[in-house]
Amino acid sequence: MFTGIYNKALKELGRIYKTLYILQYLDQPAVRKSVERVLSKVENSNKFAKAISHGNNQQLIGATYREQLTAEGCKRLIANSINCWNLLHLSETLAGCKKPLDREALLKNILATSTHSWEHINMLGEYDFSEMVDFQPFNLDDIFKDGAEI
Repeated sequence: MFTGIYNKALKELGRIYKTLYILQYLDQPAVRKSVERVLSKVENSNKFAKAISHGNNQQLIGATYREQLTAEGCKRLIANSINCWNLLHLSETLAGCKKPLDREALLKNILATSTHSWEHINMLGEYDFSEMVDFQPFNLDDIFKDGAEI
C-alpha cells in the first residue's frame, strides 16, 4: 500500500534534483564547462576505441561467442598497452622537468587532457620487436624517485 506512495515521492524528489541541476547548468558557466570537459573526454575515448578497431565497420565479427570475446580482449589489451605507454612517457617527461613552473604547467596539461591519445601510434602498421632496434626502455628509477607515482 505504501510502496506506491514512496515510489511516487522518490520520483518527484528526483525531478526536483534534476530541475535544480538544469538551472545550475544554465546559470553557472563553470558547471557547463565541467560538463563539456567530461563529455569531450568521453567522446575522445569513443574515438580511441574506434581507431583501435578499424575494419569491418568497427564491428566484432566472429563465428562463435568465444571468438568475439577473444577479439574484444585483444582490443582491450591494445587500448591498455597504448594507455600504459602514454602514462609512462608522460611520467618520464614529468620526472625530467627541472623547473617547478614547467612541472606545474605539464601537470595542469596532463590533468586537462586524456591518455586516450593514439596519433603517435601507427594503427595500420606492422611491428617487428625481434631485433629490439632503437629500443629505449623507460627509466623507472627516475619516474619513481622521491616517492613519485604514476
